[in-house]
Amino acid sequence: MSVDYDLVVIGMGAYAQTLVTSAAKLEARIAWVCELEIGDRSVNHTALNTKQVHDALISLQGKLKDYSRQERFTKFSKEISTVLGSFEQLEILEMMSSMGVDVILGKPRFQGKFKNKPNNPPLLEISQSIKSKLTGEIEQVIHRQISARAYAIADDVSALKQNIFGLAQCDYLTVPQLLHLPELPKAIALIGDDPYSCELAQAINFFGVKTLLITKHLHILPNVDVAIARTLQAQLEAEGVEIYTRSKVTAVSKEGAHTKIWLERHTIDCDYLLLTNPPDPLQLPKDPHIYQCRSPQDVVHIIQITLPTRLTLGLMNFWKSPLAKTIPEIVYVQTSPPLAQVGLMELPSSKSICVLESASGEMDLCRVICDRQGYILGASMVGNHARLVIDTIAIAMQGKIKVQELAPNLGIEINLKLAKQWQEQRLQRSDRLKLREWFTFCRDWNF
Repeated sequence: MSVDYDLVVIGMGAYAQTLVTSAAKLEARIAWVCELEIGDRSVNHTALNTKQVHDALISLQGKLKDYSRQERFTKFSKEISTVLGSFEQLEILEMMSSMGVDVILGKPRFQGKFKNKPNNPPLLEISQSIKSKLTGEIEQVIHRQISARAYAIADDVSALKQNIFGLAQCDYLTVPQLLHLPELPKAIALIGDDPYSCELAQAINFFGVKTLLITKHLHILPNVDVAIARTLQAQLEAEGVEIYTRSKVTAVSKEGAHTKIWLERHTIDCDYLLLTNPPDPLQLPKDPHIYQCRSPQDVVHIIQITLPTRLTLGLMNFWKSPLAKTIPEIVYVQTSPPLAQVGLMELPSSKSICVLESASGEMDLCRVICDRQGYILGASMVGNHARLVIDTIAIAMQGKIKVQELAPNLGIEINLKLAKQWQEQRLQRSDRLKLREWFTFCRDWNF
């Protein structure tokens, strides 16, 4: 049975447009399904993804940086509209449509597999609500079905992965709603320790809102090198963000104009609980034709796997090779200063591992893990040049370039420090090995 599309991208998350654009350039038939209502241009800003909201907040920071904290608080609601013009969702969709992408506005829902065709992907049902241009009320709901060889879910990932009593009844905020409040609340709490939560906590705190960041782990960003993550955590706390670690949220309740958050040992009061994504994701069947698009690596992977052409066939073969499976995933956190990480950061139980560390006022802190030969296993950095340095190290890891050979690519200061440490650690290990062998020889021969 034939299908309608080569790839259907669902959602308007941070990496959706990148995936759609990349797929469209390969001349494949692509559909982009977005949960918007037809005939209502007011949804432009309420449908912004988390990355776009953060970009808007950073842009407004630049305009208000010379004002006091109290002045930023009062000016936010009036000034935020001035920076939203560059984030028109429907204009982005219209641009994709001009590239040959079928843009479908509506609420998606997966249906069962084709009858008697268990190897085929599921159908996607889309409910389209058509609003009256005069009254703004829904005039008609249309249901349609489409099929594709593959689907990519490109919504933002919710940081909330725990069941919280009372959450469904709590009047919580989503990230886009934050931009449309009549005035900023005095206190906002975020649950999570992922990059989005850290970025938003810092940005919201800048505008004079008391910001609470709650995590059940020992520190923020639990998947990042401990020293690097705690350096960023210290920066956030120095700016005024209140961080509650080892704190599991058990319940939330709305009491008048305030929200009460129940932790295991105490409670926290704030005006709003802010969720980076509402906890109502698209229900996904377990199907090999459905992919998640949550990172730049996912974009590359989906293109290579689902749209094999003469241009991507070589990359496909590379992806399936043992070497390709070792391609490291890069983590970016767009805070100030930014943080980036690639590859292994947990120390394996081996004596042949070097941990190189470089710190300065400009770059703050960089840590690199490599083996005795100098091959890099992972790196993490917090500082102004974090992304540039980690991108370079990621390329070096893929090309099997040793840490002492990075001089042309990294900054002189960081390269000299790391190369010197690697050389010193290697020599120290070599000296210790020689001494150990010498004393073993002495014992064996009773010298």
